[in-house]
Amino acid sequence: MEEKTKKLVLLLILCVLIGALVGFGFYEYTAIQDRQKFREECESKVAKKEQERASQEQQRKEVENALMEKEELIRVLTETVNQKVKREQELTKEIEKLSLPTYVPLTGAISYEPEMKEDCLRVFHGLEGALVVSAGKGTVSAVNQDLVYGQNVWIDHGNGYVSIYRCKGNLQVRLGDAVYSGTTLFVTKDASPSLGYQLMKDGNYMDPLEMIEISG
Repeated sequence: MEEKTKKLVLLLILCVLIGALVGFGFYEYTAIQDRQKFREECESKVAKKEQERASQEQQRKEVENALMEKEELIRVLTETVNQKVKREQELTKEIEKLSLPTYVPLTGAISYEPEMKEDCLRVFHGLEGALVVSAGKGTVSAVNQDLVYGQNVWIDHGNGYVSIYRCKGNLQVRLGDAVYSGTTLFVTKDASPSLGYQLMKDGNYMDPLEMIEISG
């Protein structure tokens, strides 16, 4: 009887050990599965985060590129506008310069009397065939009879300057005509033509020689 009991006890112990081993093996298997699942979930989350980070980085680069393109466009537009403004300023200065009565009003070889007449009138003398020309860009504002010189022409240069030409030649312009530097106003007909020339600035007479650019 004791022998049987011993065998039963041993068998029971063996069953318990086997059960424990099976349980431990099942536990380990489950634990391994759980760890594998957890690792896969972590790796999936990490991969998702990396993907989000890469997407954000790509978006950041796209935004930076877009900003750089806009900055370059702004720079080009600003440069273009500045060049246009500069060119317009240069053109304005050129137009203003053309409107200044600096051109010699009588063509060919000329001389002028050293003494100024009343109202700053300067008398110029030229050679036969000389032309009386406009000293600058402007508009013919008056054409009158002149007791001394026959006729006179007034040109408003639009900048406060008005030039006055007094001559006995053949008139070539009419009231309201647009004229430029060198536009013929009179064709002289005397062998030794004379021109009475005056210049006003803001309604006041001034010495025309202060404006005329004489070369040679």
